Amino acid sequence: MRLLLIAQLALVSPVVAQPDRRLGAATKRHPDAPPEVAQLEFLIGTRKLRTTFKRADGTERHTGAELQGAYILSGYGIQVVEIHTPDRTVFPEGGETFVVTTIFNYDTDNRKWSGASVNSLGNRKFVDGGFENGKLVLIQKGKLFRNRQGQNRLTFFNITADRFELALNSYDEKTDSWSVGGYGYVATRATP
Repeated sequence: MRLLLIAQLALVSPVVAQPDRRLGAATKRHPDAPPEVAQLEFLIGTRKLRTTFKRADGTERHTGAELQGAYILSGYGIQVVEIHTPDRTVFPEGGETFVVTTIFNYDTDNRKWSGASVNSLGNRKFVDGGFENGKLVLIQKGKLFRNRQGQNRLTFFNITADRFELALNSYDEKTDSWSVGGYGYVATRATP
């Protein structure tokens, strides 16, 4: 199943001009899809992101990005693409656009969300989790930045139809704890 998801990452992307239905693109949730697919409908559409990176010295850097979410797998799954354009005030020489794409599929046997995530640096992670107290909590495991294996906790919270927030915490094996701060964003709806 995970191999299938990785293959789909390359084949189905909402950033393509016209999604190809033969590849599983869909305009709405499939009526036979698990009802839990509706839980992630807050990710569908285009959103503007205001990102926050907390540096080791305690200062913050804010940048903008875009998130595009769409139904895939014939309406049984959801794909999210984040597009981060280099901040010219931080990187005056330019730089590459950083893209992350994640596929979510509800695992009815285990009653949780599962998926896969890859980015333009070649990092690959598997994602599992679910809702806890109104928050979507997902654990990413795999190849993270700087080619190290590890895990992150993604928490989506303050979820409404037009806005949500995300916090990313990294797991530290030495202290057996999750980091506080680091990275996060506020997402506001740009289009339905």
